[in-house]
Amino acid sequence: MSFAVIRYTVGAVANDPEFESPTSREAAVGSWLRGYDPAVAAISLAGVSKTFVDGTHAVADLDLDIGDGELLAVVGPSGCNKSTVLRIVAGLETPTSGEVSIGGQVVTDSAPGDRDLAIVFQDYALYPHLNAYQNIAFALKSRRMGRKAIDRLVREVAALLGIESLLHRRSVGSTVSSARRSFM
Repeated sequence: MSFAVIRYTVGAVANDPEFESPTSREAAVGSWLRGYDPAVAAISLAGVSKTFVDGTHAVADLDLDIGDGELLAVVGPSGCNKSTVLRIVAGLETPTSGEVSIGGQVVTDSAPGDRDLAIVFQDYALYPHLNAYQNIAFALKSRRMGRKAIDRLVREVAALLGIESLLHRRSVGSTVSSARRSFM
């Protein structure tokens, strides 16, 4: 089985007339991205392979370049190793061979916390002892952002996702889709 990669450049949103209609969800996303300065870096996978201990060949000689400011979605059927690729990029899995670079720096052997990126999987992963607001704010606090900036960003994301009324709920009491949205 294989997976597909869907690309979208952040800068293209600001100039796309389809995103000008204030009544569509796309317009909300577009306006949110227009105000977003993507402090991101190019990601490159060169000849990345992953074979698990049991002999399962999960990824074979993958070459993938993701440009600075480019949004990427990895899609495909269950079991095609989308998550394995994302886990390799995030540093949660070590490739059997090949190189992972972020911002031109080889990070193949770097710890996940040193990579400064996040991934969202199909299954939500929330801190059950925190409410939705705290889950969204968690990464911002770890970057030592100020309280006012964190509050503004959390509320902007909540408005974009339509979960403002759920911000003070713990994830255990939320629906699965609301919980997933609160994690994004």
